[in-house]
Amino acid sequence: MSDRNQDYFLPKEWHGKCVTLTNYRGGTALDVAGGSSNNGTPVHGWEVNGSRAQQWVISKVNAHDVWSPWTLQNVASNTFLFNRDGLSEANVDMWCWSRDYMSHGIADWFLITQERDQNDPGSNEPIIMLQNAASSMYVDLWGGLSNNGTRISGFYRDNLNPNQLWQLRLVR
Repeated sequence: MSDRNQDYFLPKEWHGKCVTLTNYRGGTALDVAGGSSNNGTPVHGWEVNGSRAQQWVISKVNAHDVWSPWTLQNVASNTFLFNRDGLSEANVDMWCWSRDYMSHGIADWFLITQERDQNDPGSNEPIIMLQNAASSMYVDLWGGLSNNGTRISGFYRDNLNPNQLWQLRLVR
C-alpha cells in the first residue's frame, strides 16, 4: 500500500537503462534540439518520433545508494540534462552539457515516482517527477503545451501538475 503524499524514488533496476520521457499533459518527448552535442543546447518538448535525440540513459550517481540522484545522458548528443548553473529560480531553461561541466549536482536528478490515476488505462510504465539535486526545481513542460519546440524549464513543485509528470518508457 502506498501513500499519495509520500515520495518514492525510482527503483535501482532502472540503472543504466535507455528510456524516453513523455510529458503526461502535452504528450511530447524530452528532446535535445537537433540532437546537437554543443554545450548549452536547449532541451524542449517535441512530438514523439523515436529519434536518438529523445533517448536518455538514466544512471544512478552511486549505484549502491538508495538515496542517490541520477544522471540523464542523451543518446544522440552524449550530453547530460542539467539545470543551468544550478539556479533555484522558476523558468530557468533546461540545457544539455558535456560531462566536464558536471559540478555541484546541477546534472543530478531525483527521479520521484508518482502513482497513476486509477482511471488511466495506460501501461505499467512509471510516471515520474525529475527534481534537480542542486536547485530542488522540477522539470516542467511550459504550459503543458504539445507544440514542437515547447520550452522545458525548472519550476517549483506543483503536486501532480501534469506539466511536471513524465512517463518513462524503456527503449532497450
